[in-house]
Amino acid sequence: MNKKLTLLTTIMLISVSLTGCTGEDEDKIDQLEINIQDNQFMMNELNLTVEGLQGNVDQLNLTIVELEAEIVTHLLRISEYESSITSLNNQNKTNTGLINQLSLNITNLELIITELGVQIISLQDAKTVLEVQIGILENAKSELENQVSSLSSTNQNLNTENQNLNTENQNLNTENQNL
Repeated sequence: MNKKLTLLTTIMLISVSLTGCTGEDEDKIDQLEINIQDNQFMMNELNLTVEGLQGNVDQLNLTIVELEAEIVTHLLRISEYESSITSLNNQNKTNTGLINQLSLNITNLELIITELGVQIISLQDAKTVLEVQIGILENAKSELENQVSSLSSTNQNLNTENQNLNTENQNLNTENQNL
């Protein structure tokens, strides 16, 4: 009788300690699943940010193309004004006022071209900064994907270990009942 009582007490103590371990593993699993959800949320936010920044880059490219087209238009107008100056000089030397106005127009257009060139450089710098930010965010995204993969693997291993401990606990409970 004492042997049975001792064996029963030993089985109960082992069963209680195994049950305690299972609770701790479930807490770890729950925390890992929360971490996975947090990391997936962060990855979704990073993807949205990257898409937004890519949209900004595309818009800047479009603006640069438009400004370059405007420069070409102004260059054509300069050429027209210069042709007009030559023609007026040939037709009438007394049209100095009109020639001066056209010269002023050319000067103004050249200033506009210079300003547009500065804007293009500024937009290209902004584009470069955005492309660097996209690269940084893509690296961060890659690191988060690696963490999620690692956490998923750890979670799977803990689930398997938890199942094994539950099975062992059930076996011990069955042995306990048989005693």
